[in-house]
Amino acid sequence: MKTAAARSVLRGLALPIALFVLDGLVMGQGVLTALVAAGAVVVSAPLAVLAKVAHREEAFLGHLRRAIVYPATAAAVIGFVALGNLHAHRVADRVVAACDAYRTAHGRYPTKLDDLVPEQLPSVPRAKPTLMFGSFFYSDGHAVTGEDGKQHPSLMYVQIPPFGRPVYLFDEKRWSYLD
Repeated sequence: MKTAAARSVLRGLALPIALFVLDGLVMGQGVLTALVAAGAVVVSAPLAVLAKVAHREEAFLGHLRRAIVYPATAAAVIGFVALGNLHAHRVADRVVAACDAYRTAHGRYPTKLDDLVPEQLPSVPRAKPTLMFGSFFYSDGHAVTGEDGKQHPSLMYVQIPPFGRPVYLFDEKRWSYLD
């Protein structure tokens, strides 16, 4: 049977784990966890000091644990998001190369990314390993209008939801940002 201290530690990890899953794996953002971490430090650090001064060791350790665990969770989520964005850009470069190869072979860009399978890609990859905002968005030039007022074939993914959307303009051979 678990001790009371072990149960307390497990209960103390439930919210950080839920934050990692929600903010890291589902949304791929990191903002929610960073806000919770900041709040935990602002509240728990002074409470830990007061508990230590009052010689309340169990309360001191609980507050100290929160002041450490939440920032560590935020660092893990932000690191996961950063790695996901790095992965997305690398995969995007492969998709761009596949679209260029398709254009060379067919004289036009693909209508949709599925047209690249299996000739250029074995399957259409996901941009990031998140449930939300993890897909690429592709336009063969009928949906995206550039700064010059012309329509451009483009590839886009969401870096930091809901904004921070890098977009590759095929005919200009460059990355830009929508916002």
